[in-house]
Amino acid sequence: MSDSRYPPPLSAKDPNSFAYPTMKDRVPVILSKVVDHLSRHRDKIVGEAGEAGREELKSIIGSLSQLRYEVMTNKAAAPLRDSLRKRQDSGDELKWFDSAWLWMECYLYRRVYEASQMSSLLKNLDVFADQKQTAFLNSYKPISTLTMYLLEASHALTQAAPETELSRYFSEFLQMSLWGNKCDLSISAGSENSQVNCPLEQLTKLKPFILIDDSHQIFQSLSNTKLHGQAGLVDIILDNAGFELVTDLCFADFLITSGLASKVRFYPKTFPWFVSDVTPEDFHWTLKQLGSMNQAWKRGQAD
Repeated sequence: MSDSRYPPPLSAKDPNSFAYPTMKDRVPVILSKVVDHLSRHRDKIVGEAGEAGREELKSIIGSLSQLRYEVMTNKAAAPLRDSLRKRQDSGDELKWFDSAWLWMECYLYRRVYEASQMSSLLKNLDVFADQKQTAFLNSYKPISTLTMYLLEASHALTQAAPETELSRYFSEFLQMSLWGNKCDLSISAGSENSQVNCPLEQLTKLKPFILIDDSHQIFQSLSNTKLHGQAGLVDIILDNAGFELVTDLCFADFLITSGLASKVRFYPKTFPWFVSDVTPEDFHWTLKQLGSMNQAWKRGQAD
């Protein structure tokens, strides 16, 4: 039941809301791109699974096509069919445009995951993997710039950089991690959204768009724990794969190198979520790519 003390939850019923173009435009496009990719690359995806895998992929494509139809025609939300816990509705019928938008969009990605979970041979299929990997590869130049800058900062820290320089580096890497979110593939409906500009050059231009900046207080807190020999754990909740994940990794590396943290713990998503969110497979794939692309790293290993 709704609580009269609060406004009703945002839904796609309102054409002037953010929810409306999400359900009307972005979600159908996202699903269309996935279905198209799976159809065009079915031989590669099925691999050695043979005809049984081909039939399972056909079923997955059918489920995602049905999901797109349900969204576009505002059908009632179908019960989840796989073994994970089902949400019990409070009584009202849940519909794509009429019900709370945030719940419905989360439910959408749960249905996408369900499509592969209903199979036997393709349970580990990430239907968004190709888009995430392409986003990384198309961001090669800014990724290279960022990792080289990290090496520069790390070298400065080994030379006992003053507190002001340490604070500046901290603020820069934190802001680059923040603005990496511009590469969100769900907002762009899965369209090309790679980082193309130098991330360092953008910081000054983007700073006025930060609504609340507590970075100085965070730095002071980490510095105080370091000063007392108690530098501890920093948790990073991962969002998007591709360039944003690289900014998170660079920030984590800086925290360890500077001594502002003794350990950084990463939290990925357990299954493919909102197109570009990081799964454990994305995390390890990215580390492997960084190891093979960074020429400075290669030279260091050879020396």
